[in-house]
Amino acid sequence: MLTKVLVAGGGVLGSQIALQNAVHGKQVTVYDVADDAITKAKQRIENYKDLLVADMAAISDQDATARIATIK
Repeated sequence: MLTKVLVAGGGVLGSQIALQNAVHGKQVTVYDVADDAITKAKQRIENYKDLLVADMAAISDQDATARIATIK
């Protein structure tokens, strides 16, 4: 079973992949060649979190925030 996930690229798709894996308990690292892209990815992930919590009754905002905080 996968426990660690490396996401290559922090764009729209990479941000969503990182979020989904973190929320499901994986240790996630996002890699991008530009530091600016990582900053934007973190912002996107935070924005997607609110949509995810609203869509998934199985996770609370607090749990999602804690799991997102583990993304490197």
